[in-house]
Formats: sequence, C-alpha cells, structure tokens
Amino acid sequence: MRAAGRGRGATGNGVPLRVDGTDRVDRAVVVSQVQSSDRAGIHEFVVLFEALMNAAGHLTAYVERAMAPWDITAGQLLVEEAGGRLTDFAGARVAEPGTTDVVATNGAVHDELLGVLPR
Repeated sequence: MRAAGRGRGATGNGVPLRVDGTDRVDRAVVVSQVQSSDRAGIHEFVVLFEALMNAAGHLTAYVERAMAPWDITAGQLLVEEAGGRLTDFAGARVAEPGTTDVVATNGAVHDELLGVLPR
C-alpha cells in the first residue's frame, strides 16, 4: 500500500519511498503510455522510448499523453513527497483538474527529458 501526505513524505507498506538517483536521461528507464490511435503520435513515443531504453537500473520517469485528472492527483502527491517532480509537457506543475500530458520523474532528469519530448 502506498501513502503520502503533503510535507510528510511518501511510504510503501510503511517504508519511506525515495525516487531513483539517476541523473542523466541516457541512463534513465522511462515508461510511456500513449492514449491515442494516431499512428504518427504513437511512433514518436516509440522512437523516444527506444532511445531512452539504453539504460539499466530503476524506473526514472513516466510519460503519458492525455492522462485523466483522477489518475494524476494521488500519483503527483506520491511522486513529489518521494522527492520527484510531476509537470505537464511545458514544465508547469499540474494544478488544475483536466486531461493533461504528464511527465513524472525523479527530478534530476526532468528538464533534460522535457527537452527531448515532442510538444
């Protein structure tokens, strides 16, 4: 079970959660989910995903287009309380409910990952 409270940290089964320490995208493991039937859009993400899979280690980032607001809120709190960062593709913290393109990372690779994502 995962739990988090603003300013209280995040836990998994009572054990404190901390984000992965990877500090370079070329060493990151990034998972992506595309909510689209558009072949061109899917192809962009597959190419990016394959490029980023030149990595070993733990999951460092998650990228999803058109994520539903009910899937963002709890995950955002967990990521942030574990030391990570969650934003939209422009780098703005997700603060309003709505379907949003999301990048969640350990924080260390966030800006670099945003720089290679198609907008």
